[in-house]
Amino acid sequence: EISPVSVKGAVGVSHQFMITFGILVAFGLGYGNLLTSFPDYWHVYFAFPILPAAYQLVLLMFCPESPNWLYYNREREDLARAALSKLRGNPERADEEIDEMIKERTAKGDSVMVSWGELFSSPNLRLALFIGLGLQCAQQLSGINAILNYAPEIFKGAGFDNADLATVITGAINVVMTFISVPLMDKLGRRTLMLLGLGGMVASY
Repeated sequence: EISPVSVKGAVGVSHQFMITFGILVAFGLGYGNLLTSFPDYWHVYFAFPILPAAYQLVLLMFCPESPNWLYYNREREDLARAALSKLRGNPERADEEIDEMIKERTAKGDSVMVSWGELFSSPNLRLALFIGLGLQCAQQLSGINAILNYAPEIFKGAGFDNADLATVITGAINVVMTFISVPLMDKLGRRTLMLLGLGGMVASY
């Protein structure tokens, strides 16, 4: 929300990158029965996520309030402008973004609230609704969650001699492709990447 428009896509993907990296670390810890080699320290592994959480908590103390929240929710243009100036390091850039917020708020003032019935009866609204639902369903129906949760068993069933290694390689590919998608997100756009990904899965079947 506080990232510049030019890198919003990349910043959004960075969250997914950290998720995939965490999955890779979990796969690595499961390689070769590493965790079961230290049965007395299982509680340490469960407590390990405290470290990144504490790291984020400390950094959050130095992060300014969201300019959007200050402007739209608290109606404090002065505080929003100050937060943007701190984030961007450029008062002129902050003024430009504040002007965009003012235009957006003016446009929202002309918007009309719709009922649940209109959401399904209006062709335009129904299309937007189905696109949003379709995107969420596509992620689940792709089977990625089942693959990540049961990767060793899947590779064993497929006849791999070293299912743990194949699982780690899968996690590594997941991280690499997420990293590659960071610059592509802002260059090609989300729609293009989504179509390429879904098209590749359809072709593979």
